[in-house]
Amino acid sequence: TLDGQKKLVAALKVAMAQLEEAPEAPTRLFRCGNLYMRLGKFQEAMAYFKQVLKFDYEFEDAYLAMAYIYSEFNLEDKAKEFWVIAEWMSERKIGKLKAEDYYVLAKKMEAMSLIKGAISVWEEGATMRPWHIDTWRELSRFYLQMKDYDNAKRTLKNLVKQSKYDAMAYRNLAVCYQNTREYRKALVTWEKALRLE
Repeated sequence: TLDGQKKLVAALKVAMAQLEEAPEAPTRLFRCGNLYMRLGKFQEAMAYFKQVLKFDYEFEDAYLAMAYIYSEFNLEDKAKEFWVIAEWMSERKIGKLKAEDYYVLAKKMEAMSLIKGAISVWEEGATMRPWHIDTWRELSRFYLQMKDYDNAKRTLKNLVKQSKYDAMAYRNLAVCYQNTREYRKALVTWEKALRLE
């Protein structure tokens, strides 16, 4: 109804004013997105839901809202992807997410550019499956890109424990040692990498 629309527009104005006070607050961003969604302005809503996830990748309702919007546009595959992520986030919170799903969840989050979330999920997965080489490889790749050499060293050391003949892992570890000024370790690690190539 016209009256209902007016109330939603008025609520949106209030929500936008509140958002100005705390522009990175996920709940305020979500409220704006939800009001846009209720007004049928799905693109605006989607932009807000993406912002929510940028600041809080665990915000399940944002995944659910995005799944709803994708289903409204008959993008069922995309909608299903977001339903699954929301479900996995819920299972993760209560400790029921299967160990092998952590890697898949992190890859989906990476594809959505939720890098901090992906790293956090990979870290959790690594504690559950320390033998999973790809998890250590992904973590080290991100830490290297972020120039977080201490965490890159930690993950690369775990990687070479699991994969003793991985020349690339040794090369990356040597780069970390160089950047943390551990030159003796860097030299020894470079030598190992060269022997494996």
